[in-house]
Amino acid sequence: MKVKLFSAVFLAASFLLTTACKNKAAEDHFSEAKAVSEVADTTPTTSAVETKLKREFVRTVDAQFEVEDVSKATKAIEDATKKFGGFVTLSNLQSQVIQSDEIPVSADSLLLTKKYKVENVITLRVPNSQLDTVLRAIGKQIKFIDFQSLKCDDVSLQLLSTDLERKRTAVAANRISKAIDQKGTKLSGIVDAENEADLRREQTDQALINKLSLRDNVAFSTVTLKVYQRERMQREVVLNEANLDSFQASFGDKLFEGFKSGWNLLEGIITFLVRIWPIVLVIILIIVGYKKSTRRAELP
Repeated sequence: MKVKLFSAVFLAASFLLTTACKNKAAEDHFSEAKAVSEVADTTPTTSAVETKLKREFVRTVDAQFEVEDVSKATKAIEDATKKFGGFVTLSNLQSQVIQSDEIPVSADSLLLTKKYKVENVITLRVPNSQLDTVLRAIGKQIKFIDFQSLKCDDVSLQLLSTDLERKRTAVAANRISKAIDQKGTKLSGIVDAENEADLRREQTDQALINKLSLRDNVAFSTVTLKVYQRERMQREVVLNEANLDSFQASFGDKLFEGFKSGWNLLEGIITFLVRIWPIVLVIILIIVGYKKSTRRAELP
């Protein structure tokens, strides 16, 4: 009798356990099906993607050319870029001395000769719709062109990929958050789930940043220019500081400098007398008149 009772209890327990497991499996299956349905709802179908796909291009320009004057050309290029809604991200103007010579021309001076070149590397961001207009404005500064290249990268699929990735990771993060809220579990399991949710959210943010970066590159083309001018030469007389302390004038040089100084002094005196000749004339007339009056007074 006891054996039959134990058998009945065991069978009942087995039935209840089996039923609970089936219900649990059904719930899990329903959750997975719901999650898949959510992903399917947020992910466009193939036909929808093909219909919505729009060609988008990232355009980059590289050029190197000679101009008459690098400084003036740089100013004109920057003005044209700002005029049509662009901006300058780099302008690196440099002068490079190719050759330098010093030739003594006297005991205390040198003739300094420099051979140099000037160049500038400029990077511009230009609205895609104004790229051709800006390039035509830049072309007015060109004296001789070495090369110019225009590259168009089709990023349509890349934009679509980042958009779909962002949606998938957002759905996954949402599922994990719901699972944490709805199901009680151990602390370690909650921590792991939270970390996984944070990772998914980080991936969602990164996908959004990648998409915005691509959109920015589509909206603004990048133009990189290397501008240079012909080599030029500069000459100037400079002080020979190395020989200045040891320099002493000879007796002949001192005599010549003294004669030169005396002559300059004499020129100054003569020039001064010429300037005040009316006063000198009045003084001479007064003296002559005084002498005449004195002579008349002395006569009997």
